[in-house]
Amino acid sequence: GNLYSYDGKTLIQYAIGKKDTSFTIPSSVTSIGSYAFEGCRSLTSIVLPSSVTSIGDDAFSYCSSLTSVTFEEGSKLTSIGREAFADCSSLTSIVLPSSVTSIGMGAFAWCSSLTSITFEEGSKLTSIDDYAFSNCSSLTSINFNGTMAQWKAISKGTNWNYNMPADYKVYCTDGTLDKNDNQVG
Repeated sequence: GNLYSYDGKTLIQYAIGKKDTSFTIPSSVTSIGSYAFEGCRSLTSIVLPSSVTSIGDDAFSYCSSLTSVTFEEGSKLTSIGREAFADCSSLTSIVLPSSVTSIGMGAFAWCSSLTSITFEEGSKLTSIDDYAFSNCSSLTSINFNGTMAQWKAISKGTNWNYNMPADYKVYCTDGTLDKNDNQVG
């Protein structure tokens, strides 16, 4: 099966060649290692327990059949690594827990079917790195459950939204912003 660290807190490698379509990560796991699920094309859904605090670089990259990522209620997740979900071309929406503070470079790049991103209420997000959502060519809405001032205060890397549709909107609790953070409507 799967390879875990000696203490069982890090999922190092999902079983190579495993054909399961869904997987629930054990609640003993606190981190998903870099490249742990990379290229797992049979996986369509993943459930991350509230115990997970970090997702490593390229952890789920090239999981082209992945349509559902569920974060259990009360997630303690603080960081999403570089290209963690890059090229998950079947992923259509993602709801990120309020505990996420940073989104790594290219974390959701090339998720061509991604239409919406939602940040839970009480978001602690402080940074979105370079190219985090680049080439998300179907993205129409970012639902930020905070104020426009809070959204604008988030440090955003160079081209964090590179090659996204020109008409996507950021919906905040007190109004709507266009791709250039200008208030609309």
